[in-house]
Amino acid sequence: MRIETLHTTAAFDTLRDHWLALETGSTDASVFATWDWQRIWWTHYGGGRQLRLLVARQNRDVLGILPLYLERSRMGKVWPTTVLRQVGIGGDTAPDDLDPPIAPGYEREVAAAFADAIVGMSDWRRLHLIDLRPDGALLRALVVRAAAARLDTFHDLPVQITYTDLPSTWDAFLAGMSSHGRAAVRRNRRIFLKEPESRFVRIDGATEIDRAFADLARLHRMRWAGRTDQASFSSAAYLGFHREVMRALFQRGRLRLFALQRDGEPIAMFYGMRMRNTSFYFQSGFDPAWSGLRLGSVMVAYVIEDAIAEGCTRFDMLRGDYEHKKRFGRSVRTTTGVRLFRSGLAARIYRILKMRQQDSQARDATPASPPAGVDGTAPEA
Repeated sequence: MRIETLHTTAAFDTLRDHWLALETGSTDASVFATWDWQRIWWTHYGGGRQLRLLVARQNRDVLGILPLYLERSRMGKVWPTTVLRQVGIGGDTAPDDLDPPIAPGYEREVAAAFADAIVGMSDWRRLHLIDLRPDGALLRALVVRAAAARLDTFHDLPVQITYTDLPSTWDAFLAGMSSHGRAAVRRNRRIFLKEPESRFVRIDGATEIDRAFADLARLHRMRWAGRTDQASFSSAAYLGFHREVMRALFQRGRLRLFALQRDGEPIAMFYGMRMRNTSFYFQSGFDPAWSGLRLGSVMVAYVIEDAIAEGCTRFDMLRGDYEHKKRFGRSVRTTTGVRLFRSGLAARIYRILKMRQQDSQARDATPASPPAGVDGTAPEA
């Protein structure tokens, strides 16, 4: 086992076939850690950042890939530092699951080698890895290695993600809901279907994607107008990234794009993806003029029904604490993050800043809409 560190975009591209093989062979690789997502993210957000791709090799076999980058930053807007982070995090994007793709059966060995390589790198002063499984091999190995190297270590608070395991039929899913929830799903659908030319549409054609993407971006911005300073689907980088990602997901059969139409025009959009047997709820948008139709709940119910019909066994709503997620979600999983500091002074500064932030949040604890880039937080109408 050896770890190779690659620094260039050209070297990134040489990993494509190895990366795709790891995706195919893994039973738990995330859509956010796939070749398409990571490589396209680097195209749109890699400028000004220094690539650090860790590749675990044994003889000629690639057993794992951990995409990282370095960037210069400031703690508290004052103290300059160099941060090591995951590709896919930064700018106005924030995916949910970023454990690296590793060949089955080699998780502990590869994770330990990655942790050794990370701690052995001399060009970062602060490390922040997020969206990792609490029981994942990488997080465990990194914490152990950091302790041995006497690095200051801080754990992020767990992020809760709602999901539900799916039965084989829609009727069985409804039967598993409370009587109140079941009645609400049926009532909301009936009300929506009374609207003129109302229907639920799945976008399946390659030529329809760009139009659907434009509708999604427009409806999402309409939904958050006046609620946040910068909604998602606002920056050129975000728009370019997700437009390209949608096309790549479509080519691999992973894109799930839906609309609720009234009078032949979309009044709500859903943007999700499928990875193996899980359907993911990533983003959405709707026209607030029709909020009385409870479009969020109507859309999620239709999407779950569609997921069941195509054989999915789980519906994952990703991060975001919203009422409609609680209504349809029956279980919770968590992701977490870890921060390492080489400098004791930097660790003390971070601790002080964190305590001040927590005090401020406690004083100003009011519901807030998500800022740009917090994905998977589509609200209920």
